[in-house]
Order: sequence, then structure tokens, then C-alpha cells
Amino acid sequence: MERYSMSFLGGALGGGIFYAKEAFNGASYKRDKSNEELATLIRNGHIGELRDEVEKLRKKGKLGSTKLSASNYETTSKGKIVWLTTNNEKDSWNQKIADLINDKITAIDTVINNNQVGLTDD
Repeated sequence: MERYSMSFLGGALGGGIFYAKEAFNGASYKRDKSNEELATLIRNGHIGELRDEVEKLRKKGKLGSTKLSASNYETTSKGKIVWLTTNNEKDSWNQKIADLINDKITAIDTVINNNQVGLTDD
């Protein structure tokens, strides 16, 4: 019994010290569950709703800048990239981000639903 108590105590102290060290160094132990939630929605047939929501956000200009081009930029003498303005909505960061999100939805759908491997939410 004493051996198990010491193992428990050592693990608790070691874990706490390790966590404190990582927290001090700026690491975070928060687990990003957005991909899991996205995969669950896709697996359960909510692709249309996800795409509709992306489209609503795109139309409102909430995904990215509607004034900055996602493809046209200049590089300063110091190597810094400066994005140029655009009046073309299809070239804006707002549209580019919408396209990237839709591509991710398609990719996840392809893996989960189209490979017919019977993946579960887990």
C-alpha cells in the first residue's frame, strides 16, 4: 500500500510541476475541439447547414477583410508583406477564408463519409 501511495504522490507532484513549467513557458493544455465538432456535424449530415452559415458570414464580411486582396501584395525593402486594397470581392480575404473553410468541409466529408469506412464520432 505504501508503494502505491508513494507512486500516486510522486505522479501528482510530478504532473503538477510539469504543468506549472509548461504554463510558465506559455504552453496551453486547452484542447481545441473545433475540428471534432466540425467532423461530428459533417458525419451527421449537416454539411448544407455549415455551408449556409459560412455563406451568411461571408455576405456580412465577417470572415476577413473585404477591402484587402488575398492575392495582390507588395514586399517592402525590409521584407515585410503589405497586402494591397481591392474592390473585387472575389479577390478579398473574406472570400478567400470562405473558400478555405468550404474546402476543409469538403475534405472532412470526403474522409468521413465518402470512404465508406464507417467511422464513428469517436
